[in-house]
Amino acid sequence: MSKVSEKYSTQEILEGIKNSRSAILTFIYEQFYPMIYQYVLTNSGNHEEARDLFQDGIIVLYEKSLQSDFKLTSGIGTFLYAVCQKMWLNKLNRQKKRESLQDKIPEQAEEKDLLNEETTERQYLLNQLFKKIGESCRKILMKKYYEKRKDKEIAEELNLSGADYVKTQRYRCLKQLKKLYKEMHTN
Repeated sequence: MSKVSEKYSTQEILEGIKNSRSAILTFIYEQFYPMIYQYVLTNSGNHEEARDLFQDGIIVLYEKSLQSDFKLTSGIGTFLYAVCQKMWLNKLNRQKKRESLQDKIPEQAEEKDLLNEETTERQYLLNQLFKKIGESCRKILMKKYYEKRKDKEIAEELNLSGADYVKTQRYRCLKQLKKLYKEMHTN
């Protein structure tokens, strides 16, 4: 049976934890808390986090001590240090991931806002250009590009001479739109 100190053996400490003996818990706190405290402070933590982490480590040790097949293969201090270290690293990783996500969310929101702004600006620009072209051009372009109609269908609906005429008119209308667009951007 290994001795943690002159005062208690490892087995006595495990039994004391199981039975919630305050003298054992005080001993554990006095004996092992300083190393956990130092570890947390040197790894981006504070006093309160060190205290919480140490208490969580004690709980893990308590839960393990209740298991009939639990055999402590290291010293209690080593066990507590390893458990607390793992929990602390997990916490730091979770914080890092959370911060990383929080950093990305505003960028995505900004990108979405910019896209919405660009889309709104394009829609406004298209509306302005459509107002400047003739009504027959507007109808042909709307039916072709927004309603996805074929030239023959457009000719029938608008009582035009045929698909070839619609194709020629569409070409002229697009040419006119491009010209108006360039004029708008040069001014």
